[in-house]
Amino acid sequence: MRNAVFTWKLLLTGLTIAFAGLPLTVRGQTKGETDQQAIVAVVDRFVDGWNRHDAKAFAAVFGEDADFSNIRGEGASGRSKIEEFHAPMFATIFKNSHQSYTAITTRFIRPDVAAVDVRWEMTGATDAQGNPRPDRQGLLNFVMAKNTGEWQIVVMHNLDLTALSPSNSGIRQRRTHDRNHYCPSPSKPSTAGICLPPHRAAQASFTEGLPPEAGSLPIEV
Repeated sequence: MRNAVFTWKLLLTGLTIAFAGLPLTVRGQTKGETDQQAIVAVVDRFVDGWNRHDAKAFAAVFGEDADFSNIRGEGASGRSKIEEFHAPMFATIFKNSHQSYTAITTRFIRPDVAAVDVRWEMTGATDAQGNPRPDRQGLLNFVMAKNTGEWQIVVMHNLDLTALSPSNSGIRQRRTHDRNHYCPSPSKPSTAGICLPPHRAAQASFTEGLPPEAGSLPIEV
């Protein structure tokens, strides 16, 4: 009997030693998975707010002092300003739009800071006159931070990957003095012979081929 008790004590001691480090490992894995799920939940709320065309709900996933910029480099700072920025568009050109995402890539810079890329698609957008616009796709770049246990968007930039089509491959790069400039193809009469600095090149390639009223469209997200 004494030997049996001694054997059980040895067995319990061995199990305690063997599993001593396990809780830390499990907690670490669970925490990472939990944070990843929380980040996906933020993206889900972002998309849901968009699809309900609810500027307040959309802006709620941003931090109080967040920064936002759209595909044209226009933007807003602060949650309330982000809400104000989107409200008129949800009432006009995006009032029937539907957004979805196809992929989310997350890199944790620190345990409480993450860079998040979201591939998105959009249907149902219109121009200022209410005419249907082609379906769009793009890339959202987020910096998210965990504040008081809650993940929020602190920086957002949007890219429209449908803006630059293969037909705009005529843009070529050349060096002028010590800066890079981009020269649209001479076959495009609207910009022939004009070399644009980098920050204007993307806009030119986007606007070429659009109808004249394109320049009067509301600022896009």
